[in-house]
Amino acid sequence: MKRSVALIMIVVMLFGMVGTNSVFAQGKGSQNGNANGKNKQQIELKHSSYQAVLPAGYNANKKRAYPVIYVMPENGTTKINQDAVKMAEKLMKTDDSLEAILILTAFDEKAELVSEMKKVVADVDARYKTIPASDARAVFGIGTGGYMAYILGLHTLGEDGVPKITKTPDLFGAIASVRGNFVGEDNIWYKGYGSVHSVLNGFTAGDLAKFYTYLDAPTEDSWTSMSGSTGDLGRLFIGKNQMFPYSVHEFTARHGSFDDAFLTESMNRTMDRLSDFFTAKLLTGSSFSLSPQALPSEAASVTLSYDITVKDSLQQFSKEKETIWFNVTMTDPDSNEILYSEKVKQTVTNKGNFKGELQLPNRVNDVNTNVELTVTILGKEISLGTRPIVRIIDTGSEPENQLVDLMGDWKFNAYKPYNSINPHTLDNISNVTEDVWTSWATVQPALGWWNESFAPSLEGNANWTGYAWYVRNFDLPEKFATEGLLLALGKFDEADVVYINGKKVGATGIREDGTYDGSNPWDVDRLYDLDSSLLNYGGTNTIAVRMANSSGGGGWYAGPVGIYSPAAYNKVKGLPYVMAPTEVQDLVAETVAEQKAYLEALDIKGFASTVDPKYFQNGYDKARLVNEMSESIKGASSVSVEDSVVSVFVSDDKYMYQADRKMTVDGKVTETQVQYYFIIEDGKAVMYGDHERFFTDTFSSRKAASASRMPGMKDVNYRVYLPPGYFEGEERYPVVYLLHQFNSTSKSYEIDGVHTQMDEGIASGELDDMILVIPDSSATSFWRGDWEDMVTDELIPLIDTKYRTIDDARYRATAGASMGGVGAYSVGLQNPDYFTGVVSFFGAFAYGQAGNPVTIANNVSAEYLKYFSHYFNSGNRDVYGFGREAIQLDQILRSKGVDHYYFIENGEHDSAFYIPFFKQAMAYTSRRMFDTNGAIAQAVSGSVEAATGEDGITITGTVQLDEEIASYMNTIPASKYTVNQNPDLVVPVTVYIEQNGKRVAAQTEFYSVTGAGNLDISVEIVSADLDLEQPYSVKVIASVLDTNVELDNF
Repeated sequence: MKRSVALIMIVVMLFGMVGTNSVFAQGKGSQNGNANGKNKQQIELKHSSYQAVLPAGYNANKKRAYPVIYVMPENGTTKINQDAVKMAEKLMKTDDSLEAILILTAFDEKAELVSEMKKVVADVDARYKTIPASDARAVFGIGTGGYMAYILGLHTLGEDGVPKITKTPDLFGAIASVRGNFVGEDNIWYKGYGSVHSVLNGFTAGDLAKFYTYLDAPTEDSWTSMSGSTGDLGRLFIGKNQMFPYSVHEFTARHGSFDDAFLTESMNRTMDRLSDFFTAKLLTGSSFSLSPQALPSEAASVTLSYDITVKDSLQQFSKEKETIWFNVTMTDPDSNEILYSEKVKQTVTNKGNFKGELQLPNRVNDVNTNVELTVTILGKEISLGTRPIVRIIDTGSEPENQLVDLMGDWKFNAYKPYNSINPHTLDNISNVTEDVWTSWATVQPALGWWNESFAPSLEGNANWTGYAWYVRNFDLPEKFATEGLLLALGKFDEADVVYINGKKVGATGIREDGTYDGSNPWDVDRLYDLDSSLLNYGGTNTIAVRMANSSGGGGWYAGPVGIYSPAAYNKVKGLPYVMAPTEVQDLVAETVAEQKAYLEALDIKGFASTVDPKYFQNGYDKARLVNEMSESIKGASSVSVEDSVVSVFVSDDKYMYQADRKMTVDGKVTETQVQYYFIIEDGKAVMYGDHERFFTDTFSSRKAASASRMPGMKDVNYRVYLPPGYFEGEERYPVVYLLHQFNSTSKSYEIDGVHTQMDEGIASGELDDMILVIPDSSATSFWRGDWEDMVTDELIPLIDTKYRTIDDARYRATAGASMGGVGAYSVGLQNPDYFTGVVSFFGAFAYGQAGNPVTIANNVSAEYLKYFSHYFNSGNRDVYGFGREAIQLDQILRSKGVDHYYFIENGEHDSAFYIPFFKQAMAYTSRRMFDTNGAIAQAVSGSVEAATGEDGITITGTVQLDEEIASYMNTIPASKYTVNQNPDLVVPVTVYIEQNGKRVAAQTEFYSVTGAGNLDISVEIVSADLDLEQPYSVKVIASVLDTNVELDNF
């Protein structure tokens, strides 16, 4: 909060001629009489006038000077947006904004703006305690005032008295426009001063960086998308330099219209940014650090060290002593709960370097805690950043606590640039001796990617590429676990090889010769089996990790990091880790022994009898599991199954059997870790599966093989998210196909937690239930050609067969980020028979080629574009400048009257930008999908009957679709991409059979109809879980789009 002096703003009306000694003295001194806010008259000049709004305390602070914000009239002449002024006054009473003088201007239509503005500024500087410099002045406006701000900020008077463009600040160092009327017919100044876009087009990025420029507008305002207006100006700025720092430039096009909420947010941002501009030179080189950053539980405190340099520009603001407040806050990163805060002050009179320390208590919450340090000077709070503190977990005696946490201090050396082809002594582990590595810099790995200050050997380059070592010692308890040990190292960008006590443990992406293989395993969790014979129990050990980074943004960026027993690793990864009761362990062991015996006896039916009919795990139902087991031993003469490192853990109402399995089939050995889930029924353990709703599966793809220039088939991973209640219900769901980014895989969306986003959104009611499918492709596929066909021709039919989806284009959408964003548009818009919705986060439209949505949108009809829902955005600091094409697409869709959701917001080309909008995007696309509201059920009827045969049950019958069904048929607008304008309606018919209170079988057959008529159905049920000698019940459901119609239940 600000100092205790009240910051009530007063409006001051002054009379007098410019430059008279008496007025100057009064303005710079006591400011009695008219300056106390009691009179509210304009200061009149020849073709202009103004009012001054002064900070409270202005009179008392005789040695204080203020920056000035000149507010332009909204209509170009006299209308000041008073709501904006009140908001600015209110903000200057908080730590979010610096105290400044507001000058509310007015001009008559005969004014020459630039010369008149010079007179206003001169008059203000003569009357008030201003800082008379361009870096302490800003010009701001709404509407036509926004246009005026840019004209005035970018012009000066020539020697001939004629306005001319200036590429260095003259009157104003900062320019801000909110909802600027840059080209509208009611902009009275446009004819005389011309296009701001044309002016800026003549500037280089270096020229623009000499000013601070702020620009925002609501997307749904007609001025925004006009040619040469805010949208095009934003596009121009991005084209000049897409990575302008926010201290130089900010452009946003926020979704919505110009209402109170938009104005409030714009004023919050404008006042904050202008305050930052005014105070930019006050503090330099300011930073803080924490020691230790990885905290042992026994540590009583953390030392926060700060280093702040106050520049001599402080004396421009104040000749008196000023108080700097340091405010440190410790928060829980998940709940944002404040765990601890402390505020201390320091008094400064002039420039200087200030260093100090604060002792923070050990308040690390659970795993980690965020620490933020802010500095408040001249009433403006400035953040110096946020740092994490990570708790080092103690070693315990219980199985789940048998771990050695290796977070904390390591020694680091980036020793060899990536482009170096010469051998280096440190390429060899034998040369990484203790006398060498102990002299290296101390760092804390696995807390994020490298930054400029991570270690001296990076030479200040956060995007350093090359080879680097991390090394440390650790002590191992004498009675630590020996069986099934795992070494977890988290994630590297990009590759690593690890040694313990000089012996290699494992590698990912590093060849035997020590070079990087280019596989880019940045998203792979490093988990290595650890031979306990390499360890020095009861003594000191040395672990050394050599990593490689071939392109920017490298480092050891995530954990966990440590040595774990199987139970301890499960605990840290959120898997079951509590040991099951002994009697349960015995029951599970008994069933597993039966399964192994059945497999060794080649008795697949016996194995199937141990699996529950409702089994599901990682995309496998019972039939698929049994079939895969059957294929694995098909034709074999001998099979043996051996398990080691066996544990049985509690998992809610299930039990997880975990073991290292060695299966030998006719001499061929396969080794893997198995995690089988069991339930206990009637005193027996039955394999049930985990029934997780987010998982990874694999399918064989001919298209992927072709795209990869491989013969035959290629296995492709894909991830599936199923909504809550999926396993308990019978309804069908829409599907969104989420496409991954460049140099990535579907794993990136798992890392970003999209499944958690979905669960949270559905629980809160923000999202409707839906299924996500997230396929892999090549790192540079751009989802073109065979990769596109893989999705449409192979994956969609597979998903529609395996899961309860709605097999209709009106219930499918594509989505993606970056490469996946342009892929979403490319795949979506070119396949109207499969999709009707598209979501793109910072889509790489510039790389879309024929699939570029800008190109497609330009060349198809408005009717065709309206067939789809459109959601797309980009960050204003996207490193690739993808906001340019997003702006173009917005303009095209708007010109064709196509409804869409678009915005440009603060952010970069990263997960931190799109994740906050993920739920919003999914909600937007799902709620624009077709919806029958259940009324379609009135158009469907039918009858069925069941016949019991020797091997199973046959269900036959008829489904009647009346004439009303025609209103629910899809019609696709004509286009070069349209295959069939009137596609069939798919009608799945599902038969459920229950026996002894348990569902023992389910079978679905798919039928297609072109319209009204009778549909003959026949479904055969053959299930080893169905006892035909015992009573059973049958339910038959016909699904028509989003509605289930029960045909019979007997």
